[in-house]
Amino acid sequence: MQDGVWGDYMRANGLLSAQIHDALSKDGKNRKGTGPVNIRMSAVIQNGYSTGYEMLHGTHAGVGGFEINGFATFNEGAFTYQVQMIWHDIIDPNPQYFMDTVYSGVLSVLGPKDYEVHISWSDTFYKIKD
Repeated sequence: MQDGVWGDYMRANGLLSAQIHDALSKDGKNRKGTGPVNIRMSAVIQNGYSTGYEMLHGTHAGVGGFEINGFATFNEGAFTYQVQMIWHDIIDPNPQYFMDTVYSGVLSVLGPKDYEVHISWSDTFYKIKD
């Protein structure tokens, strides 16, 4: 899934945005100048079933984790990042969360329950200090 509704959905998540900004800030501190950006990390978001992000508790390293790829441009003492983020996950029950187990049991009678999701979206971040 590229940008669109799912991209907006992920872009709007405050916890994820903070992790992206932290990763770009660290990159900016270690960066020597303009150039490509390739960051792979794990990312987590809230796990409440009232948030709408229920099944996307965190990325799954086995299918790619979380990626930030693109280009950083140095200008006037700060970096501008034009990047694409990709959330890689497996939607499967996490026994750490009771409702995951409950919903998984119910959904297993309706069809497949474990599947990969890859959600990507683009964004530009300005004035990330080096």
